[in-house]
Amino acid sequence: MIFFSRRSGTAFRQGVFREAPGDVQNPGRGWYHIYTYDLKEGTGCDLPPVFCEGESLALVRIDIGGYREQDIDEEGLALLDRILGSFAEGGREMILRIVYDTEGKGMEHEPSLFSQVRRHMEQLSPLLLKYSRSIFVYQGLLVGSWGELHTSKFVSEKYLRQLWETFCTLTEGRLRTALRKPVQCRLVQRCEGTVERGIGCFDDAIFSSETHMGTFGIREKREAGWGEPWRREDELLFLEQLAQSVPFGGEALSGEEGMKAEDTVRRLGRLHVSYLNCVHEEERLARWRETEYAPGVSLYDYIGAHLGYRFVVEKVSCERKGKAVSLMVKIVNRGFACCGEDLQFVLCLRQKEGESLIVRDCGLGELESGRSMTLQIPLEERREGLGLYGKLQRVRDQREIRFANQGADPRGLLLGSFS
Repeated sequence: MIFFSRRSGTAFRQGVFREAPGDVQNPGRGWYHIYTYDLKEGTGCDLPPVFCEGESLALVRIDIGGYREQDIDEEGLALLDRILGSFAEGGREMILRIVYDTEGKGMEHEPSLFSQVRRHMEQLSPLLLKYSRSIFVYQGLLVGSWGELHTSKFVSEKYLRQLWETFCTLTEGRLRTALRKPVQCRLVQRCEGTVERGIGCFDDAIFSSETHMGTFGIREKREAGWGEPWRREDELLFLEQLAQSVPFGGEALSGEEGMKAEDTVRRLGRLHVSYLNCVHEEERLARWRETEYAPGVSLYDYIGAHLGYRFVVEKVSCERKGKAVSLMVKIVNRGFACCGEDLQFVLCLRQKEGESLIVRDCGLGELESGRSMTLQIPLEERREGLGLYGKLQRVRDQREIRFANQGADPRGLLLGSFS
């Protein structure tokens, strides 16, 4: 498209917009590995860790079961500081899970007294606040097998509410937190029927069964009520609300068989999955790698490219309204989920003499999967030879987000130029 400016005698020519064929590494989404540390024994604590190439996330699992009947000593807290600091300095956002159990023996490894669990939260909270900007999602509330809030003395409604209120108070509401089941998220809400921001879900049993091993129930929402598990269809609608502020993810297991590739993609899209374990479960992942989803593209690679958000520029035009001229940028989210972050659009105006920036807050962080949005950017400068490049950045840490277009690079995507 060419736009002619009578006032300046210049013409605007939009760029060429084709979607990139594969994954585009961006923060807050994608595959992850698990890094496990035992705080009491110091095992697994070779620091700094060796990071897996091409991943922006890491699930950091820290076992404090050795302190189940005592306070965490200074040595343990110092080691925790070193672990969290290593991931922060390495540029990896943490899916952080601090647990009493890594063997599936929650009742055996957690404290005898609830007061000790709350005391551990008090001890951990200063470090959680210190590294809050590097914690992508905090999973669980310490208790249960694998920290997944089951097989525990402390997962009744009364204890869950107390754990949640204690955690939120100590961490000042600065962490996005995910619990294991949607019903647990409802039980800790202060007002029945409302969905509070900052609380979400994680699911380590995706595809394992019709109910994801008890993640969902079997009764309809209207029959079960607010405090009981709902059937999958009702829970998916609830998860959609949660995923708008806290990214959803976990592990894909074997169990449900006979699913076509299209059905798998559709299911992950309905769950609004932003992150997945790339190691467990190997049987399921191996089938995805062996399945062709599109010519030359495996199901595994397609899923990886669409985890979380995937912003693609579809169209750019230069429009006049009276004396005002604006750049109109149409962007679609082709990922499984919204970003869930406050984002800014950065327009770079480049020419031989240098460049200038126009930074605008935008609502792209809330743009849902499959939806599009057109940004309107006022233009004051329209000189011949001026190139316009666009990119996004997160407000909280200014980390760059690249468009999933061919030709996009750290400098931005060419949106158009004046000639």
